[in-house]
Amino acid sequence: LTLVLKKKQQVLEEREQALEKATATLNRDRSEVFGDKSDSDVLHLNIGGDRLAVLRRTLTSVEGSMLASRFSGRWDESLEKDR
Repeated sequence: LTLVLKKKQQVLEEREQALEKATATLNRDRSEVFGDKSDSDVLHLNIGGDRLAVLRRTLTSVEGSMLASRFSGRWDESLEKDR
């Protein structure tokens, strides 16, 4: 019984290591695609001449919305910026 449990534990540890490696790869790939943007980034917007500071997570809170797509961080380099 002890031998069976040790083998199962070894299998679980190997699977956990594989999962951790896959998670690290996913996070690296996601960072490359979307950039290292954090939900807590403060974005400074000029809306009709009014300057506002807003958290990125506020603008991206509704998945699939135009704001979520626009401010996900993926397009930051192509957004016009005020001088």
